[in-house]
Amino acid sequence: MVSLCEQLASLGVWVRLHYVYHYTHVDDVIPLMASGKILPYLDIPLQHASPKILKLMKRPGAVERTLERIKQWRAMCPDLTLRPTFYCRFSR
Repeated sequence: MVSLCEQLASLGVWVRLHYVYHYTHVDDVIPLMASGKILPYLDIPLQHASPKILKLMKRPGAVERTLERIKQWRAMCPDLTLRPTFYCRFSR
């Protein structure tokens, strides 16, 4: 992902990342944002933050880890803009 972002940045156009899950590979892209190579913008889908609901959905979830990762991103790139996409429905 980093290599792709670097190659896109070399084109001299705005590069904005959409629908990026907050996994560890994103940590490696934040320095590119901080250096101005790509826009400091992430469109991130987020799930319900309740451990109980996540368990019912049979989905992993580490709310505290996600919040900590966002804090780390903002420490590296204070101008980072997050555009969350929230899941709004769940039925058993």
